[in-house]
Amino acid sequence: MENEVQQEIRSYDVVVIGGGVGGYTAAVRAANAGLKTALIERIQLGGAGVNQGCIPIQYLYKNVQFIKECAQAKKRGLIIKGIELDLPRMMRDKNQKIRKYIAGMKERLEDRGVDIFMGTATVSADKTIEIAMGNGIEGRIKAENIILATGSTGRIPKQYQSMPEVLTDENAHDLEEIPPELVIIGSGGRACEYATLFSMLGSKVILFVEEDHLLSQEMDGAIQEAVEQNLLAMQVDIHYNVTVSDVFEDSLGDIHLDVKLGNRDKMIICSDILVVKERCPNLLGLSGLDLKVKNDGVIADFSGITSVPGVYAIGDLVSGMASASAAVAMAIQVVDTITGKPQTLKTHWIPKAIHLLPEIAVVGMSEAEARRNGYPVKVDRMDLATNLKLYLDDATTGFVKIISDVDSGELLGVCIYGEGAAELISQAHAIHAMGGGIEDLKRSLHAYPAASSVLSEATLAFLK
Repeated sequence: MENEVQQEIRSYDVVVIGGGVGGYTAAVRAANAGLKTALIERIQLGGAGVNQGCIPIQYLYKNVQFIKECAQAKKRGLIIKGIELDLPRMMRDKNQKIRKYIAGMKERLEDRGVDIFMGTATVSADKTIEIAMGNGIEGRIKAENIILATGSTGRIPKQYQSMPEVLTDENAHDLEEIPPELVIIGSGGRACEYATLFSMLGSKVILFVEEDHLLSQEMDGAIQEAVEQNLLAMQVDIHYNVTVSDVFEDSLGDIHLDVKLGNRDKMIICSDILVVKERCPNLLGLSGLDLKVKNDGVIADFSGITSVPGVYAIGDLVSGMASASAAVAMAIQVVDTITGKPQTLKTHWIPKAIHLLPEIAVVGMSEAEARRNGYPVKVDRMDLATNLKLYLDDATTGFVKIISDVDSGELLGVCIYGEGAAELISQAHAIHAMGGGIEDLKRSLHAYPAASSVLSEATLAFLK
């Protein structure tokens, strides 16, 4: 049950501001540790990730995975006659699943005694928090420790702000119809996810990338190349180093973009554009705190400790930590610190995934990063077709790449490009977290045949 703030000031051991996956995790962990805990959420539990980001995308990706499997069924002796896309039903089912998941989050918080306040928080230097509720009620609570999990807000470039019909990565998963032609403007994992998704749903997709690379420069070069080749195979038209100088909508509803492609000026006409927004930290209500801030977020160490004693920050709000995985990892780290059990968090060992067809998952250092850090690097790459289970499932596109210290056998990093990569990568993290290395991956046991054995199989090849 949501709480109304009473006239008296309630005091809490921990107040979490922001109810996304990071804030939710922090509140649950704090309550489980016996701390009196409150959570304040301004809009909707689940945050951007559950309501607008990775969760809606994951749902839609499951559907396009079915489309892909149906297209491959004939060679397996299964004749499937036609696939009809019922987009309104798909959107209803997606939204229903999200609502049920959010209801489950709320129930789990309440079961642990977390007080939930729906409203806008304004924090004072003495850690008093004013809450303005949507029903006009205002009140105050006080915290011994504050965990800021307010996330980030999408910022759309100025030239697109006057176009109400422009799609963004915050609303592109909630459509009434599939665009016949779609220009995606942006780069990184989210742009590639939407390029893959809409191409599979039948759109003619053009991807305009402002930089000279698709993904983060920290992403392994072999992954960058594989993703580009996969998008091209799906007839996604990719252009690098693109500058959009003007955009307008004509009287027929078509969108015109004046772009510079390298040294060439060109006009592109399409039915829809999707702008992958820049993210900026959500600092609403935090001006009363003397937080040190950079352009991309609050300055905090890997334990979430900020410049203000007793105030912690996690997830997208923190400079350099913009991912749901990082938010969860930092939430655990912060509560451990508050309860006097601080742990060491190696941020490059937080698993990251990009949900394409097939998926990308990475943990640890890339080959280039390991070499820059002076390690004597040993690299081995194994194609997924070598794994019997994936071979039987026709999920043979992709590879595993293992980076290790050739002298000590220390595991430095793993990247996987292939079906189920986001699930498979966890084994590498678990081995590393327990202090293991290549030899421990080699000794790991699996049911046979199983996709989960790809790392141990790659390690056997590694140690030959």
